[in-house]
Amino acid sequence: MKITPRRLLVFGVPLVLAGVIGYQYFNLQQNLNQGLAAYQQGDCATALPRLNNVVNSSLFGAKNWIDEAQAPRAACFDFQPAKDAQNAGNYGDALYKYFELVVGKRDATLFPFVKAEVAKIFSEVPAAEWATYDNCGWHNYKNIATYFDEEGMLPEPAKNIPALFYECGQYLLNIESPRDIELFKAAESYIALLDQYPDHPLTLEVVSQLPQVMLDAARGYLENDNPAYKADGMAMLTLLMERFPDHELANEAEAQLAKVIAENATAQGADQMPQPQAIAISGTNAVVTIQNGSPTPIQVAISGPNDSVVDTLPECLACVQFTDSNAATCGAGVPSASYTLSPGTYQVTVSSLGDTIIPFYGSWRLDGGFEYPNCIFVVTTFQ
Repeated sequence: MKITPRRLLVFGVPLVLAGVIGYQYFNLQQNLNQGLAAYQQGDCATALPRLNNVVNSSLFGAKNWIDEAQAPRAACFDFQPAKDAQNAGNYGDALYKYFELVVGKRDATLFPFVKAEVAKIFSEVPAAEWATYDNCGWHNYKNIATYFDEEGMLPEPAKNIPALFYECGQYLLNIESPRDIELFKAAESYIALLDQYPDHPLTLEVVSQLPQVMLDAARGYLENDNPAYKADGMAMLTLLMERFPDHELANEAEAQLAKVIAENATAQGADQMPQPQAIAISGTNAVVTIQNGSPTPIQVAISGPNDSVVDTLPECLACVQFTDSNAATCGAGVPSASYTLSPGTYQVTVSSLGDTIIPFYGSWRLDGGFEYPNCIFVVTTFQ
C-alpha cells in the first residue's frame, strides 16, 4: 500500500507531540534534580530558578515533583537575599537576614551554610561594617553578636562582642540628628561594653564619652509623656550618678533627677510636708536632717537653686506602721542623714521605696545658720 505525504503528516503529528511532552517531563525532572543538588550545596542562586520552574509547572502528573520542590525553594527564597546582601558588601544587612533565618525560619539543610557565612563576616569584615540599626541596641544589653554567640555561631566572642558594642554606640551617635531612642541605645551599648568587658582597651574611649551620652539620653526620655520612658530616663540618671559619682555631670544628673521626683510627687497628689521647726546652729549654711522612722526604705530628693540631693535611707528594722498619728515618732537609733545646703527655697520630696505609699512633698525656705530636722513615719488609716 502506498502512503501519501498527507497521511505521513497525520501520523507524524502525534509522534511529535509525544516527543515534545516527553522532553518537557525530562526537562522538569532535570530542573528538580539540579535544583535539589544545588540546594544541598547551599548554592541557592543556582537552585532557585530551577526549583521555580518545577513549582510553576502545569504539566499533568507533576504534582509529586512540585511538592518535593516546595520546601527547598522556600528555604532558598529566604536564604538568597542574605547572600545577595553579603555579596554586595552590605554586611550588616546580611547579618540581620541570617539572624532572621536562624531565629524564625531555620532550615536544617541550609543552616550549616548560614553558620559558615556568619562566621566569615565576623572573621573577615571590619566591625564598623556590622553595625546597623537592626543589629544594635537590643533589649537586655545585647546585640546581634551576643545572639549568634548564644547559638554557638560566633567566632572569637571575646573580640567580636565588645567590638560590636563599641561600633553600635558609634553608629547610633553618628546618625544624623539622632533621636532620644538612638541616644538611649548608644548609652546602653557603651554600658554593656563596660559591664561585660571592663578590661577591654575600648573601655577607655567609652568612659570619656559615656556620661554625656547618658545625660543626653535621660533628658530626652524625661521630656516624653510616656510614663515608661520617664521611668527609663530617671533610671539612666541614677545610673550615671552611681557609676560616675565624681564626674562633673553627676551633679547635673542629681539636680535633674531631684526636680523630676518632685514633679512626679506633686502629679501623684503628694501629701503636704510642712516645713520643720528650725533649730539654730553655727555656720552660714542650712542643714536638713531626715530620719526614717518607717519599716520601709525611703528616697529623699531635695531640689533647689544651688544644691540638689537624691539619697536613699534604709528601713528602720525596729519601726512599725502607726495607726495613730499622735503616737507616731522617731525614736533613738533610727536611720538618718543630714544634708548641708546653701540658703534658699527648696522642693523636698520623700518617697517610700517599699509599700505603695503616697509621697510627701514640701516647699521649704531654708535659712543659713539653722537645722531643719524631720521625722518620716507611716500612719495606716482604715476606711
